[in-house]
Amino acid sequence: HKNVLLCPVGALALYLSYRFQVTQEFLHHVDWTKNETWFYVKLLVDPLAGPNGNFSVPMKTDAYGKAMKKVQQELHMIVSHLAHL
Repeated sequence: HKNVLLCPVGALALYLSYRFQVTQEFLHHVDWTKNETWFYVKLLVDPLAGPNGNFSVPMKTDAYGKAMKKVQQELHMIVSHLAHL
């Protein structure tokens, strides 16, 4: 996207950078050429799982929806479908 503030790829990169820093999921060596070393990792995980959490379990839809609703309320956004963003 030409506008950095609207770029979904940049937003994903920031999210993943922050997440991996907080969760410390990949402190060990990961061979990105072999799926079995990283393919179990889910994109959206429970942020409250902590550094020792199981990040191969996807975030529950209601947890995602609640988090999205909170963000949308803070941004004064009116959206009726929270889990489909």
